[in-house]
Amino acid sequence: MSLGKIKNLQTIQLYDNALTGQIPEEILKYTNLSVLYLHWNSFTGTIPYSLGSAKKLKSISLSGNEFSGSIPPSISLLTEIEELWIWDSNVSGTLPRNISSLNKLRILELGSNSLEGRIPDEIGSLEMLEQFNIDNNKLTGTVPSSIGSMKNLQTLLLNGNNFYGQIHENICELRESTLKDLRVNCAAMSDPRVECTCCTQCM
Repeated sequence: MSLGKIKNLQTIQLYDNALTGQIPEEILKYTNLSVLYLHWNSFTGTIPYSLGSAKKLKSISLSGNEFSGSIPPSISLLTEIEELWIWDSNVSGTLPRNISSLNKLRILELGSNSLEGRIPDEIGSLEMLEQFNIDNNKLTGTVPSSIGSMKNLQTLLLNGNNFYGQIHENICELRESTLKDLRVNCAAMSDPRVECTCCTQCM
């Protein structure tokens, strides 16, 4: 893939094609790039570490691809990012702790992957977050009470994982203000099961 020597390129939208192979490093060298939409292709390989070099990115969508490996820790360098979509992309590994440094992030969509481990407590630092979808992964542990610090949170999808324990009361308090959609495996037949007194849907 070659885009030539286009200067000041700000938007790349190549979604819903039949693109294959690895994401080319070349497209991450445009220093003014703010939008990168590569969703619904058939990209493979790992998400490039060099993604972190495109520091003006505000919106990234890599959903619906066939990656291997984890989310690169260089994601923390994208300090201007507001939307991060990596849904249904075969991503594995753990959720990077340093993702908490993305303090302008409003949308974090990581559902339908193979993420493991725990949601880091540091996730509560994402105080601008409005939409947090991490359903249908392989996450475990308890749901961090620090999520209750996300005073702008409107959607929280946690179902389809292996969480246990209970949803903390400070998360439930968000249901009285911003949080309109809260889903977790709290149905009587769920195993493991999360205790939740404020969920909109018990899966």
